[in-house]
Amino acid sequence: MNDQSLQGGVAIPRFTIFALLVIAFLAFSPNADAQCRVLTPAEKAVVEKAFNVVKAAIDEPLKNTDLKFNRFHSDEGLALLLQNLTVAEHPSPARPLEFCSGGLGGGQLMVDPDGPRAQAIAAQREEIRTKLQEAGEKEEKDWAELKRLTSRDMDLAAALQVNIGVGENDPLGGSNPDNQPRTYTIINIPGAAFAHRYSNKGNENKNQTTEVVEIWFGDWNVSSPTPNPAGPGRFHFKHPVGTPYIENLLVSMEGTPENLAILLKTINWQKLNEALTK
Repeated sequence: MNDQSLQGGVAIPRFTIFALLVIAFLAFSPNADAQCRVLTPAEKAVVEKAFNVVKAAIDEPLKNTDLKFNRFHSDEGLALLLQNLTVAEHPSPARPLEFCSGGLGGGQLMVDPDGPRAQAIAAQREEIRTKLQEAGEKEEKDWAELKRLTSRDMDLAAALQVNIGVGENDPLGGSNPDNQPRTYTIINIPGAAFAHRYSNKGNENKNQTTEVVEIWFGDWNVSSPTPNPAGPGRFHFKHPVGTPYIENLLVSMEGTPENLAILLKTINWQKLNEALTK
């Protein structure tokens, strides 16, 4: 596959990336569309292996960057997740194994607040907030300037975080449930079957400076040499419903281009194939 082109701070409702995955992990709420059950010993072994691979491929390399998982992400938290994880009794769409909640890893990463990048952003935000206060105190307000300064502050806050999630047995291989206009760019990721990225610009529910990267691993039947840039398409599972197999992974990331570049460069993408069950 060829490359065809390649918050300390104020809370940002529009920047709710992947719904704070780790918090969702710890909620252990069952899937509303499926009855859930505890893992069999065989399923638990498969999931434990996958968790360890994801940790080695993602968590460990990122320790050498200025991106740090938030306080909800810890070895103890992930162990608790594994202990309480449930799977769908009747996966829908049909697939070997479907978690009722959560995923195989990831979460929200924040730029190290004590590092130079976060401190530089904090200084810029302080300057903007001073200007906002001054502009707000004027009798005749420049609403366009207030809007510009507020938008810039939100962009800087967005630059302080990035989210990543790892899901198992994706049946669809690309979907757009919000029906947002998107222009996809196919990218090359070592060891992946397919990957693309797109901008959130134009999506009113997202921060306009952020982008999404989605990466699929597994035996996807990707058409070549001109695959559909929207995704690899429906996955054809080889194993029956409810069996202890993880046949594919979907890694989803959302953040500013700068933070996404760090993830793309640092994570051991090839290793994630070891999480798949042969």
